[in-house]
Amino acid sequence: TSITVEAWVYGESLESWDSVIAKSNGNWNRGYGIYYNAGTIRFFVSHYTQNMASINFSADKWHHVVGTYDGSNVKIYLDATEGTSDNYTGNINSNTGNSVYIAAGGGGGERWNGKIDEVKIYSDALSLSQIKKLFVDGAEKRGIAMSNN
Repeated sequence: TSITVEAWVYGESLESWDSVIAKSNGNWNRGYGIYYNAGTIRFFVSHYTQNMASINFSADKWHHVVGTYDGSNVKIYLDATEGTSDNYTGNINSNTGNSVYIAAGGGGGERWNGKIDEVKIYSDALSLSQIKKLFVDGAEKRGIAMSNN
């Protein structure tokens, strides 16, 4: 099982557990999601405290966030910079009955405080070069100056 979850996000007055996107149950121990916690943005598959990658996140500006899972590694990228990764081999523990929530966590709580744009879900894990291209294209569209990416 592979997946990529992508979005442009702008956080305002964020609190822990504010969720960008989730396809999970109310306990966040199924599916996948991207959420904010303690100064980081995180991507998980199958369980929010296991099989999770994170990267430092600053509010009050647009960021491109991408989470990938290739069947053996959970990764997160912020503005085309890779964060931590986590080894996980297995299927995404999902329930087809769970909805995809945008700007909310599994079950509809944990609301994102800010803006979210261009959410995309891919059925494979995008490469770093593909992620960089998506970042550059989106940054140019938004008039965002790029550094070393």
